[in-house]
Amino acid sequence: MKETYLDILQEIEQLNGKDNKFWIISRETGVFLQILLRAVKAQKVLEIGTGVGYSGLYIASILKHMNGRLYTVESNDQRFSMAQDNFRRADLNDCITQIKGHAPEILDTFLNFELDFVFLDATKIEHIDYFNSVYEFLKKGGIIAIDNSLSHYDQFEKFFMVLKKHPRIKGEILHLGSGLGVFAKT
Repeated sequence: MKETYLDILQEIEQLNGKDNKFWIISRETGVFLQILLRAVKAQKVLEIGTGVGYSGLYIASILKHMNGRLYTVESNDQRFSMAQDNFRRADLNDCITQIKGHAPEILDTFLNFELDFVFLDATKIEHIDYFNSVYEFLKKGGIIAIDNSLSHYDQFEKFFMVLKKHPRIKGEILHLGSGLGVFAKT
């Protein structure tokens, strides 16, 4: 029997256990991301922090039906390989480009196209760097979503001040999972 992305999500959840060793998003966050992707008719999505591919499975499963593409960046060798296997098993490789490397150092090596959606779920203290790297490529009306916005708020405080003061960025932090910041470029 062929595995679906839902089967892989469930397997990751079981392996993850109560201690959240893979640092995965909540199911409600995953479903909300899918709703947002549909709403903005996303075609090109950048994820910084692939992890084991859990959030990427949610994202790519929608993009596949919309002829979109997920570009996902991960620096850790083991997580990169696990995600690669999870994407392959879910038959989503045709709409995913995995990029191995440290995002602040490599974004400018491949990012030369307009983005509809950016999902940030990586090293918290580097989010200002991520934002500065992707802002010019985010289209008007494009979305930046940030996981762990409440659980790690103390690490995000400066970043959120940058976003709140930015004249072309509007958004809020939602009480989904560990907190999901959702900001749009106006």
